[in-house]
Amino acid sequence: MTTGVPDGLTRAPEPVRRLARAVVERGYAWYPVEMTSPGWGDRLYGARTHIGEVRIWSHRLSWGVTLGAPGMPVFVDAGVWQACRTGEVLGMARPPIAEQVAWLEELLASPSLPPYEVECLTRLERERREQPPAYTGLPLAIILITSISLIVAMAWASLALDMVGLRVMAAGAFAALLGWLLRPVAAHRAARRARQRREEG
Repeated sequence: MTTGVPDGLTRAPEPVRRLARAVVERGYAWYPVEMTSPGWGDRLYGARTHIGEVRIWSHRLSWGVTLGAPGMPVFVDAGVWQACRTGEVLGMARPPIAEQVAWLEELLASPSLPPYEVECLTRLERERREQPPAYTGLPLAIILITSISLIVAMAWASLALDMVGLRVMAAGAFAALLGWLLRPVAAHRAARRARQRREEG
């Protein structure tokens, strides 16, 4: 570690590095959290603070920050916290990393946490875990560019070589990509309907 900030955060987005420094400056220490089945490049760090345990994680190309508030059995992100506070339907994707960090910075600057509902936060975090991943930003761009390039190459090869099999594969790959992109939308609509049924019942 350098000045108390884990070395594994050197390539994290600037908001994440800023949060890591702010936590250290407040006198708290980061420690690595054991992961059950980490993938290449996955990281997880925690710091016990006056608002609970703050965590920074990375998975593949995504970064995120969460909070385990006192009495909470789960760690929640800014989107879950905001949805419980406002009563809105949980968003399809986690908020941008800068927004996640700003949320934690605001909480850390307060002497204590505002009131929060453990039941709501736990339920929405479970809903978040059950949702298919909704990628945004650079991860989404890389996935789209790679997938579309492959589909175009397959379609071009099918025309150039007059291979019906390749044409069918290209059409199937395009349908699969479209279905993958629409899965978070379908899950979001299902969650909204479930919430409306709970409110009506």
